[in-house]
Amino acid sequence: MASLFFGLLCLFSFHNHDLIDSTEDEKKVKKAVEKWVDKNIYKWEGQKFDKFHAFYTEEYEMESIKIKMYTSQLENLERRKKMGKYTGSDEEFEAEKKSLKEKVDKTKEELKGFKPKVTHYEIYMWSNVQTKRGITVFMEIYFKLNDDYEVISHRINSSIGGEKDPSKNEIIYKKD
Repeated sequence: MASLFFGLLCLFSFHNHDLIDSTEDEKKVKKAVEKWVDKNIYKWEGQKFDKFHAFYTEEYEMESIKIKMYTSQLENLERRKKMGKYTGSDEEFEAEKKSLKEKVDKTKEELKGFKPKVTHYEIYMWSNVQTKRGITVFMEIYFKLNDDYEVISHRINSSIGGEKDPSKNEIIYKKD
């Protein structure tokens, strides 16, 4: 069992992009960025998100690997049974199947509230943003968010229009 787990760990380490479905995290990050931009930037219009990446912690990845491992064991068990290669009784098969399903469900449940899930998230957002020079510039802004989907930093990455040096296109922020 330990060697199987180690083998799966090695396999998934090289195919990490398939390991974790980050669809829900990406939705939450986009929503958090929109909320932050709406609260902090004086005037902006439209947005297009790009280059989302979640930097999952090793602990979270290890728990995710367990789901893949148990699912694979369950599929192998059912395949062996279907092919007539399972040597145990029907009761043993059902007990083993039930145990593996419970392990998958338990691990999925543990992952829901797992902390820390990521070291950080990052995403880029293109938007028309008013600058201190009074013009609206189409900017690509890089955002970094923490494990709680809170923006912890941002910077202008590039822009179309305005100054050639993106750092000179200063955003007008709302005053508190």
